[in-house]
Amino acid sequence: MDTYLDFLQNHQEQKDLYPSIEEYRLLEESQDGEGNTHQLFYLSYKKVGFISQRDFVYYRQIRRVSPVSCFVVSRSVPDIQDLVAKQESIVRGDMITSGTIVT
Repeated sequence: MDTYLDFLQNHQEQKDLYPSIEEYRLLEESQDGEGNTHQLFYLSYKKVGFISQRDFVYYRQIRRVSPVSCFVVSRSVPDIQDLVAKQESIVRGDMITSGTIVT
């Protein structure tokens, strides 16, 4: 589990693995009293073929459910999209929901 969580935190390793990623950065991070991690990210992808360049502003929560497992849930946060100015040449993507159970 910790190896996967380390990978999630290593943005350069993800950019190396997925060369279509143009920018990936953490905007905010906090921990709550239960040991859960709350993160806000900006992610943009390069234009690939006929698909226009895309970017996302999304929230991710890592919730530990036991010492050896956790849930990782992500979704776009449309009401705070203005944290990162939208560029006219880039399509703002919408991540409805994404989740992983890590054991």
